[in-house]
Amino acid sequence: MNANIFGLAIGLGFAALLGPLVAMADAISQTKNAIEQGKLGETGKLVAHAENALKHAEVAIQADDGSHTKEGIAHLEAAIDHGKQENVDVAVMHAEVALQFLEAARK
Repeated sequence: MNANIFGLAIGLGFAALLGPLVAMADAISQTKNAIEQGKLGETGKLVAHAENALKHAEVAIQADDGSHTKEGIAHLEAAIDHGKQENVDVAVMHAEVALQFLEAARK
C-alpha cells in the first residue's frame, strides 16, 4: 500500500513539473497554427487557435520566470482582439511576435 502511495506521489510530482513544459509546447504549436490560418485569411480560425494558445501559455507561465511568457500572452491577447475585429494582418503580426516570446521562454 505504501509503495502505491509513494508511486502516486512521484507520478504527481513529475506531472507537476512536466505540465507547464507540455503547455508551452502546446502554446507554441497553437500559435503557429494561428499564424498559418491568419495568412490564409481564416480570421475565425486564427482567433480559435490564438485562444487555445493563450490558455496553454497561462499554464506554461509556471515553467519560467514569466517575463517572456507574459509578453507572449500580451501579444496573443492582441492577436485575438484584432482577429475579432477582422484586422487579420495586425492579428498575424501579434501572433508572430507572441511566437518569438514563447519560443524564447522555452529556452
